[in-house]
Amino acid sequence: MPPVLTCKLCCRTLPSTAPGRVKGKTWTCRHCLTLETLLYRHLGSSEAQGWSVDARNDFFRRSTSLEVAGLNWATVKTLIVECQATRFIKEQSNQVTAKSLPLSVWVRKGWTEEAVKQDPSEEDPHQGTLYAVPVKSTTMKEARQLVEEQLQQKEKEVLANKKKGKRAAKDEDTEEQEWDVVPHKPAASGEGPTAKKAKTGTPSAAAKEKAEKSALRAASQANKANEAMALLAAKSTGVLSKLLKSSQALQQQAQKANLDLPEALKSLEEAMERGNVWNKACVDALPLATAAKGTGARLADLPFSGKDLQDYTKATAEVQKEIRIALKALKEKEKEKVAEGGVATEK
Repeated sequence: MPPVLTCKLCCRTLPSTAPGRVKGKTWTCRHCLTLETLLYRHLGSSEAQGWSVDARNDFFRRSTSLEVAGLNWATVKTLIVECQATRFIKEQSNQVTAKSLPLSVWVRKGWTEEAVKQDPSEEDPHQGTLYAVPVKSTTMKEARQLVEEQLQQKEKEVLANKKKGKRAAKDEDTEEQEWDVVPHKPAASGEGPTAKKAKTGTPSAAAKEKAEKSALRAASQANKANEAMALLAAKSTGVLSKLLKSSQALQQQAQKANLDLPEALKSLEEAMERGNVWNKACVDALPLATAAKGTGARLADLPFSGKDLQDYTKATAEVQKEIRIALKALKEKEKEKVAEGGVATEK
């Protein structure tokens, strides 16, 4: 048995002594097994739950922030709504359209100055600064409402199946009794591992209050993280756009002059590729941040940090400087050749 095990659902690496269940060649931690039990009890089988593979994996990864003691259906349901609504908005991002208009126009349309200034901007010689504000066909509030309605429908179906006797109590007990096991480590007394049945029944008022506080705390943390991410995205897209524009112009100059500086040109090309990826991530993140504002739905982080942006800016500037110096030297050399040719002709 390896010293550590990786859960197939949340992908966490945990000690081999951690409680869980081995099935075939895979291992599932106790935390995820408890969640599976709750999902099965309230939404039916995995097929009936309607998860995509990516959505299910994302849900279990994000669920690790929840404490096992506070795992009740109200808390889990809140997390499902957040995950599914966020994913739905991301899938709808291709329906985003952005019009570049002056700030005053957007303000007259009902947008706030602060929100508009977080979106990408460009300078127009006639109209000044134009802001490209994305307009979504679906808001986060609408997405959450849609997901909640779908969950309610699934809960009703499962409840109806229970009443009709389509799911036997024996099957449900078997499903619940398997989760709290450490199959790979026998008990010290020599007895085999015992299975604990998951607690059932209505959660107490104290448990509900604790779950609500936990959900509010998680939502507050998510909102703060989203705001920080949006600020970084708004700042970064301006810096990256400027660097990409200057890098592209410099690359064209180097190609036209047949500059023989392969390492620097390769570094510049790699910097442009990275800058394009980061800039696209910023542009995609800004409308999502606007839609998720105040909802408590945690958005994915940008593929870079503020420190990464500083290092990237510095490194790119150094490469650009090296190429500019080489181009200048090449031009001086060509001028000298022309001058020498003129002197030779006069002689």
